[in-house]
Amino acid sequence: MLASPLLIQSLHAELLRRCDEEPGTDGGLVAKLIKGRRYWYLQDRDEDGRRCQRYLGPETPELVDRVARQKQARAAAKERRTLAALMVRTFAAPHPPPAAGRVIAALAGAGVFRQAVLVGPAAYQTYLALLGSALPDSDLQAGDPIQVGAAGELSLLAALQGTAKAYRVVSRTEGGVRTTSHVAVDGPRVDLLTPAAKPESDEPLLLEFLLEKPERAVVLHDGGIAVPVPAPSRFAVAGLIAGRPAESPRVQALVDALLKRRPDAFGEVWHDAHRRGPAWRHRLFAAIDQLPLPTRTALPQA
Repeated sequence: MLASPLLIQSLHAELLRRCDEEPGTDGGLVAKLIKGRRYWYLQDRDEDGRRCQRYLGPETPELVDRVARQKQARAAAKERRTLAALMVRTFAAPHPPPAAGRVIAALAGAGVFRQAVLVGPAAYQTYLALLGSALPDSDLQAGDPIQVGAAGELSLLAALQGTAKAYRVVSRTEGGVRTTSHVAVDGPRVDLLTPAAKPESDEPLLLEFLLEKPERAVVLHDGGIAVPVPAPSRFAVAGLIAGRPAESPRVQALVDALLKRRPDAFGEVWHDAHRRGPAWRHRLFAAIDQLPLPTRTALPQA
């Protein structure tokens, strides 16, 4: 358990508020004095990381106001970076490797998360601050993909432009889920998960279940990236139903944390899954048998 769960939850809530409300900076605005008149340029970097400038025009009241707003935004971004660093250094809050963070930032900047939800290990990282509970195995491992789930197909290539030299796109369908993998030799794999044609069996459709009623959370990269993630209770129950052994330590720890921090929310999602049919109940009961006795006795009654 964290030394001060309430404090890290409060810091996360403040960082989330700032990420949602404060505008981003649009590169650096620089002025040049030419023959006694001031001209403004937008200074940024191109796809290869080289510094470049784009001419905006002579100084006008509108440009002066834009410069003032940008200075405020830059100051706010610096404060967000300080707040994010505090969460990482003081509370050991997990954060993605730089390459993964840049990919998530690129997806967010392109508006992907207006239609999609961050899922998988990168979403699990955010739950420590959401719940105020230490969770094991929160660090992204080498080879862990960045996964996003959506109700329908999306094109991610434009959003990923500049995060790697080139992506190879490979698709497969399994268990009612279509996975479109974007593979690069110099960057993390990015998976888009979408519902495929419903299987003939009555197997649980876990992706749709996972994407219902997402929550907002902060990925601790740079000054923080606000993204939608599956509600922790849905992540935990979906993990139990899936029964993937590699994820069981994470799922069990998340269940224990939810039973302490959000018992009502966990109970609501548990009963939601239980009401969805025999296949769902069979998977839940099979998962219960794999949990330690203290966890089993604390679970909601069916």
